[in-house]
Amino acid sequence: VKVAFKDSELSDKEKFIQMASDPSFTCLGTADECANQSMDDFYGSYQQPLAIYKRLDDLAGQYPSYVRKESIGKTYEGRDQVFYTLTDFDKDGWKDNKKVFYFCGTHPREAIALMSCPYIMENLLSNERDSLDSQFDLPAGLLSHVTFIILPMLNVDGVHYVYKYSEDVLALKQAMDDGTLEESENLEIWKRYYKSMMWRKTMKPNTIRCNDANSWTDVGVTGRPDDFDKDLCIEEYFGVDLNRNYPSHWMGGGASNSIDSPSYAGLYAADQVETQNMMQFVQDVVKYGSSGLLSV
Repeated sequence: VKVAFKDSELSDKEKFIQMASDPSFTCLGTADECANQSMDDFYGSYQQPLAIYKRLDDLAGQYPSYVRKESIGKTYEGRDQVFYTLTDFDKDGWKDNKKVFYFCGTHPREAIALMSCPYIMENLLSNERDSLDSQFDLPAGLLSHVTFIILPMLNVDGVHYVYKYSEDVLALKQAMDDGTLEESENLEIWKRYYKSMMWRKTMKPNTIRCNDANSWTDVGVTGRPDDFDKDLCIEEYFGVDLNRNYPSHWMGGGASNSIDSPSYAGLYAADQVETQNMMQFVQDVVKYGSSGLLSV
């Protein structure tokens, strides 16, 4: 996605709004409208979660002998952590294939990663259909020898939150053009839009941590002049960085104990249901054959 800035004097906020409001930046149509675009158009913009799942479900319908859809479990908000298995299911002994596991969407704000797993899946299937006519230039019949497991969104709740207020950018662009961007109402719209767009963590409230605290310092929040409020703590400071939540090296380098940090590692290792689902799934995959694990 390339957006040319018309005015070098724009503030960083105005540049962000101008970029994000460009029609080529994110598809803001319905899931069907966005999912049914050409391959170039679909991958030429960022896509919202329902459009991604719609496109991948349609691919699964087009290749029933090569794709199966399942879930590794439910998220905190009750959404399925969907994965797709790609292999030649008509081939005897496919369960003995070597396995490659791709998963994306650990950090929802990293939009390019969310497009990577769908792109890999679509190219693998088109390669199987078109033999060597693929951007990956892979040998024909690859899915007869290798099983690919693709989980497009590990942090499904977080991805939905990132795009919850995506259409706010259109109102912000209008306010910017009208010269009213700094008015209080528009500042509140900007605040919620930017917070959601930059979201990195899960959506589970840090209730225990907040209820056990007596001050903002106790939960690692600095710079607040107001008195500590448990309810406000629970409402505003939610989520855990899934990439820092695994037992291996928990609370090690790069992790934070502050619930305000985008790298907050959790109350304890694997305290997030999404982490627990992932750990169990990987154990099951490894148990039934050799595999490679690739995070995008």
